[in-house]
Amino acid sequence: MARQRLILAMVGALAGGCLYLLFRVVAEGVLNQTAALTAMVFVGVLFTSLLALTGPMELPRAVGRAGLQAGIVAALIFWASFRFDAVDELAASPIVVASGLILTFVPLPFILARDGLGWRNYPALFMAAWGIVMRSTVAWVFVGILWLVIYLSHALLGLVGIDVISQIIQMPPVPWLITGTAFGLAMAVALELSEVMSAYLVLRLLRLLVPVILVVMAVFLVAVGLNGFGRLQGVSASAILLAMVGLAATLVTSAVDQADEDAVQNLAMQRATQGLAAILILQAGVASWGIVVRVLDHGWTPERLFASTVAVLALGYGVTYLYAVARGRAWMERIRQANIWMALALMALAVLWLTPVLNPERISVNSQMARFESGKTPVAEFDVYSLIQWGRAGGAAKTALDEKAKSDPALATVMATPGYAPSPEPGEAEAMRAALITALPVQPASASGLRDQLLALASDYDLQSWTAACALTLDVGGPACVLVVADFLPDRPGQEVLLLLGSEGGYVTYLGYALDGGTLTSLSVDNGSGELAIYEDGSRLIAELQVALPELRPVPRNELAVPSGGAISLQP
Repeated sequence: MARQRLILAMVGALAGGCLYLLFRVVAEGVLNQTAALTAMVFVGVLFTSLLALTGPMELPRAVGRAGLQAGIVAALIFWASFRFDAVDELAASPIVVASGLILTFVPLPFILARDGLGWRNYPALFMAAWGIVMRSTVAWVFVGILWLVIYLSHALLGLVGIDVISQIIQMPPVPWLITGTAFGLAMAVALELSEVMSAYLVLRLLRLLVPVILVVMAVFLVAVGLNGFGRLQGVSASAILLAMVGLAATLVTSAVDQADEDAVQNLAMQRATQGLAAILILQAGVASWGIVVRVLDHGWTPERLFASTVAVLALGYGVTYLYAVARGRAWMERIRQANIWMALALMALAVLWLTPVLNPERISVNSQMARFESGKTPVAEFDVYSLIQWGRAGGAAKTALDEKAKSDPALATVMATPGYAPSPEPGEAEAMRAALITALPVQPASASGLRDQLLALASDYDLQSWTAACALTLDVGGPACVLVVADFLPDRPGQEVLLLLGSEGGYVTYLGYALDGGTLTSLSVDNGSGELAIYEDGSRLIAELQVALPELRPVPRNELAVPSGGAISLQP
């Protein structure tokens, strides 16, 4: 017991010390960006795996397994780095980050089970996975409490003029060593008390949510059947649906547990679990439909590819769970085996996303370029700024577009984004102003004079972004822009304007302006009680405001009461 605590505390301290030294090396520029990233991934995965495996596994064997895993993940990340010219671009890729995390954590139960009852033994995998989750959670809670104790101790001694704690923790490596040592020690203690600190409490609590989520998902699916899919298009709506699929799969897994004798015994709970497992496919199908519609309308992007990968996995769970339930007897065991194969599929996809086989940036660039060259994406809607940020594939596309823009004025205008191309000539700016007079809807229609003043004062870049937004078409029809003119600020002379702009990705931007004596003053925009509507909700708001102007109401400042609920106001 004492030996295990000492070993894990030393492993934790070594982890903290190595990470500190590595960050220092990176900060001082000793390694280039790619080498530094590879080293950080290797060290991070090595110690994450080592702290999880040591204890259930002897230290020498844990070192070997963790070292192999860290080497594989670091090599795959290194391979993926060739897609980008800069490491920060790699770190911003959701697929690369998610793949790295998956290959760090998902293999751990398989490694432990392989050295025990076998990597396909579901009880061994189940208990290993939940054991790692419970030990890690307790360890991080302990680390947080320890730092709270250190802070309060420092504050208390400071009352009598003793500053020794502050002087110690301000020594550069000390916080890293304290955190690592405390985490390793807590992992050891948690392992000793694994019989007491069982995951069964969490599993039993999760089971209570099965009927609740079943009812919620059933009501949702009935509502979709009655109201249609109109509100469900786009990646953001699909993300909510896929998150619910993940939650439901977790609840089903908790209900079937590691074996039939440990699973839910109450007949009503068994039926609820079967129902939840059976309707997963419907929820996953609705989410996938929203992504498919978006891809068909706008092509691939890295974000849509990431969402599509999650949707494919959700469909996999849905199909296998439905099959397990439909076969009748032994349905719980079939769900357990499905979980094993889906975990393996998840790891396989993560590996493929880090290799040239599935390069999201290349796939996305090829998709957008093909749509542009075939005419599916009009020049005014071509999101060049996003495309050229998609790694080296985007850089190659930029070179081709630069050449094409020499003979295509419309493309040259679209490509005129900050840091990419020069601002338009005065004649082009005037042409955009003239186009916006026709393309930019105004509420009320009688306020067109103020719109014209706004356009006259707008910068060239503003005109470019406004023109691009108004060139897009909302899913319900109409341009993805609207200008609202109202007396938002009664204390200021005249009226103010609120401008809503959509984007190719579906995000909605809110801009507020006041026109004071021939100058344009920006105003902040908020709804007074939370986040502004963006993506699908924001697009619906644009469409609603194009139809009619809602009432103004004092708050004590005036705010716009939008039809879908809430309000929008401008502030100086």
